[in-house]
Amino acid sequence: MPSIQRHRAAAGQGRGQRDTLRRAKADKPGKAQAAAPDAAAPKAKAAPSPRKAEPARPTAPTDRPKAVKPEALGKAPRKPRVVRAAPELEREDKAPGRKAGAKGRRPARHGLSGPPRPAEPPKEAGKPPAVSETPRRKPTEAPRYIAFHKPYGVLSQFTAESGHRALAEFDLPPGVYAAGRLDMDSEGLLLLSNDGTFINRLLSPRHGHERSYLVQVEGEPDAAALQALREGVRVRDYVTRPARVETLDAAPDLPPRDPPIRERRHIPTTWLKITLTEGRNRQVRRMTAAVGHPTLRLVRVSIGSLDLGDLPRGRWREVKRKDVLPRG
Repeated sequence: MPSIQRHRAAAGQGRGQRDTLRRAKADKPGKAQAAAPDAAAPKAKAAPSPRKAEPARPTAPTDRPKAVKPEALGKAPRKPRVVRAAPELEREDKAPGRKAGAKGRRPARHGLSGPPRPAEPPKEAGKPPAVSETPRRKPTEAPRYIAFHKPYGVLSQFTAESGHRALAEFDLPPGVYAAGRLDMDSEGLLLLSNDGTFINRLLSPRHGHERSYLVQVEGEPDAAALQALREGVRVRDYVTRPARVETLDAAPDLPPRDPPIRERRHIPTTWLKITLTEGRNRQVRRMTAAVGHPTLRLVRVSIGSLDLGDLPRGRWREVKRKDVLPRG
């Protein structure tokens, strides 16, 4: 009996020790509880392992052998390849509203637009060909060149203005118009034509066609004034081109002006011949006024290679293009 009691007492004492150990373990954090925060934290990514370097790809050789012609190898040359042209296809009718023909294709037309032309009837032997009723375009008029001696007081146009005389009263050929202008107070040679190309070439300053004038000025220009006219003078906003200026010893053989010029009894006059390569508005009058010698009378005596000659005042004559511009 005493042995049984001792055995029970030892078993109870062992059970108590086990309970004490369980309570102690419950109070202290275990390994699972200590590892929980570490499990909640995000894991750092592992550094990628370095890739193995791939071997370089072989490149194509840059120094390829050049092509050798068959002739160099003793072979016969190659024959050129002949490409045959594709047969022409008839243009399909793509006009809207047309019904498709067989197999869903539209009927073809031989013309670009409209129905196909009917076949022409055979010509009868000995019968003259039919005359077309379609009116033909009128042939262009032949170019005309007119030299006219413009009187004083006449405008260089066909329409009268403010009661002044115009070219319409001199029975000039129809269709021509003035190549350039002469002031109403100027007289002499005036060219008229229906050839626009000729007029543009004649008036263009870059061609430098000469125009000569007989000019009666007030006073006696000295050497300095004549030199200024030759070299070019400033007229408003431009400087005139160099010109040829000559002093005439005597008055030229010209018909008197109607009405006569205004002369001062105690002031002499001088006749000059001025040749220009440009034709600006009232240029000669402004040039002589710029050097202190106003123009009293101005007569144009030549344009290009054409001279006024003995053409009467108010009359005209027909000339040729080469009479004015020998070189075109």
